[in-house]
Amino acid sequence: MKKTTVLLILALALVFTFTAFIPVQAGPDDLARLTLKNKTDGVVFLQLMGPTAANYYWLTVPANEEITFTVERMFYDRQTFACGLVSQGVVDIPHDFTMTFVACDRQAPNQGEPSQEKISLFDSPTGQEWYYQDF
Repeated sequence: MKKTTVLLILALALVFTFTAFIPVQAGPDDLARLTLKNKTDGVVFLQLMGPTAANYYWLTVPANEEITFTVERMFYDRQTFACGLVSQGVVDIPHDFTMTFVACDRQAPNQGEPSQEKISLFDSPTGQEWYYQDF
């Protein structure tokens, strides 16, 4: 074999080796807008943990504010810190989604629409019809 051919094969092998470890970026169809509305009197923290480190989010919303985040559409393990409480569970984000954290001294008056759930850590949902669930 010619020296040029060997060098070309070696260069291609190195390129394929290193590109195998580059995480694949989510495309626009794989992303969702997650809106968190905080109607509590304190900060709400939402930690989302997907299957890899690339799917880890730590979302913070100050009291009485609303922030929209862009996250990958998937099923997450989650921890929520609100109203002096910590809640663990799961959240499925299959599409654009809004979570409203109600005032700390109140229970959610109703679940809300399918893509706009109301969350109260005092009576967090556990049913299959909710995207946000406690363990």
